[in-house]
Amino acid sequence: MKNGRSERLRGTIRFDSFELDIRSRELRKHGLRIRLQNKSFQFLIALLERPGEVVTREELQRHLWPDDTVVDFESGLNTAAKRLRVALSDPADKPRYIETVARAGYRFIAPIARVEPSDARPVAQAPAIRVLPFACALLLTAIVCISALVFVVSRRPPTIEARFTQITFERGQVSAARFAPDGHSVLYTAQWGKRPPMLFLTNTVSPESRALGFIEFVLASVSRRGELALLTRQGVAPIAGSVLSRVPMNGGAPVLVDRNVMSADWSSDGSTVALVRAVEGVNQIEFPPGHVLYRTPGWLGSIRVSPRNDTIAFFEYPLRHDDAGRLAVVDITGTHRNLTDLWTSASGLAWHPATGEVWFTASRQSEDRSLFAITQAGKLRLIGKIPGTAALRDIAPDGRLLISRDDRRLEMAALLPGESEERDISWLDWSRAVDISADGRLVLFDESGIAAKGKYISYLYRAADHSVLRLGDGLAMGLSPDMKDALLLRADDRTRLRLLPITGGKPREVDPCGLEYQWAKFFPDAKSLLALASAPGDRLRLYRIPLHGGGKPVAISPPTVARNVAIAPDGTHVAVLNSDGKLVVYPADGIGPPRAIPALDPLAPILWPAPNFLYVQRQRTFSEFPAVVSQLRLISGDSKVWKEFGPRDAVGINAVTRILISQDQKSYVYSYRRVFSELFTVDGWR
Repeated sequence: MKNGRSERLRGTIRFDSFELDIRSRELRKHGLRIRLQNKSFQFLIALLERPGEVVTREELQRHLWPDDTVVDFESGLNTAAKRLRVALSDPADKPRYIETVARAGYRFIAPIARVEPSDARPVAQAPAIRVLPFACALLLTAIVCISALVFVVSRRPPTIEARFTQITFERGQVSAARFAPDGHSVLYTAQWGKRPPMLFLTNTVSPESRALGFIEFVLASVSRRGELALLTRQGVAPIAGSVLSRVPMNGGAPVLVDRNVMSADWSSDGSTVALVRAVEGVNQIEFPPGHVLYRTPGWLGSIRVSPRNDTIAFFEYPLRHDDAGRLAVVDITGTHRNLTDLWTSASGLAWHPATGEVWFTASRQSEDRSLFAITQAGKLRLIGKIPGTAALRDIAPDGRLLISRDDRRLEMAALLPGESEERDISWLDWSRAVDISADGRLVLFDESGIAAKGKYISYLYRAADHSVLRLGDGLAMGLSPDMKDALLLRADDRTRLRLLPITGGKPREVDPCGLEYQWAKFFPDAKSLLALASAPGDRLRLYRIPLHGGGKPVAISPPTVARNVAIAPDGTHVAVLNSDGKLVVYPADGIGPPRAIPALDPLAPILWPAPNFLYVQRQRTFSEFPAVVSQLRLISGDSKVWKEFGPRDAVGINAVTRILISQDQKSYVYSYRRVFSELFTVDGWR
């Protein structure tokens, strides 16, 4: 190694989704350039020259600075390492690429592949041959044909390559973004580092972003008049929607517009909004507010009003909290049409101002999301492929795009029997904890990310030997009380549940009852299931489903949406955080009125281990971190904090999505979502 120049590395070095071009000194991720300062580049080169080996701090010092340099080497080296970790999204306590070796140096731990540049070779001179007259004629004919072909091709429109300009550079998640009315400035909501989510303003000229405040608000839309539509990030937003407010872009206090709003978009003239409202077990589109155009027991997102204000485009997701969805439109008369069938992953759409098409980002199976355009007649065309998990955020009047690209993971951590510290038990890239056995020795989870290639796959983690057993395809629902079976839901037919023996044996189908399930779990007696489901054409409700031909389903709640439930030890009652943000107890037989538990904050039930108390999770805001779990006394309403949940490396985490506690109260497992985003403007695609 010699003053930042590599003597051994040539060509391109590949590791994971990154490529390092030695000659151009460029680092790319999924083909897009990552900004990397000079010292961090030299730092990376030094490690890649000796992969798997410890490169000492002294060696790195000599590599990064000449002998006659006067600098604070320790501080400079630490800064170079930190900036490199930020560029690679590689946390120091859970490294995937660069491992810190205490009191020694650093080591590159990821597999690498070297692509050497091809060497130019002299072309051998062909021997002279005698050209016959008929060969000359053939040659002349070929020249004429080639000339004609060149003329035709030259008259075609040239292929335009998209130009990506990165406009955000901090570490965290971008959750929403729109162009400002001038078409050049960009407004976006982001949660950078350990700071709460807030609104920022930036542009393509300067790399800095200016914080505008509005903490715990999410940008929903920007009107032509320069007015912002903002949604609060309250804890029950995923099931009950948020408070919609409006505020001038140049400042002021937010003014309440409506409640229970999942998504919103200004009309083209900025006089009113279209919105998705969560109400009584459905999502419904209203335009203007109060005038219902369409409703579904699934959920609706990415709502956008057409330039003529006569049609609304949106994604419809059949399974709540899953991004497999179809693109649809509804006009102002209420006529609904699906423009596409179901995509494995779909998010982000906008009307193109020049073509009148709907542009959107979506993917099939294990592919990265691509950018598509579709007419209202259903003619689909591919615009371009975008590496990574991308989402179209907006289209400017001149056709420039605003696109975010995310590195998303759902991870799991657990405290297992006999252990004093949590351990990371994440499996692939989207590990969703679903159930934990009474003694904490088994954890049921599923995977549905890129690694699962467009499917849901259910697994069982066994604490005894820290092994993972693949159970089969389908959404994991729960473990039977005797720990012999796992309940799975078919992703392609949500009316079908099946029981898979954990220790081997033939799967058993649960008799269909005409309901379409969102989720289901066992009652303590294992003779029935608690499910959030809907009958054809009806709203979502909580049902008690008898197993093994024990009768018909019984509705135990009015129309509602619920994610967090706990069943009493004797199976007679069910505690639910409902869509009004209230903790409610329903009789499990559906007979008798519900009972509300007084509480100052929304409380999500986790476990009901004894008749008089519950474990509950406080849900003041959607992004509350760490997650706070308390023990709640049902009779008195008194509560005390039991534990805070969250991994040590909190950067990029936007939510603890689920907490599960074993019946013996000695073990637990939880899932948390970590997202790192980059925001780009894109020019050139037509």
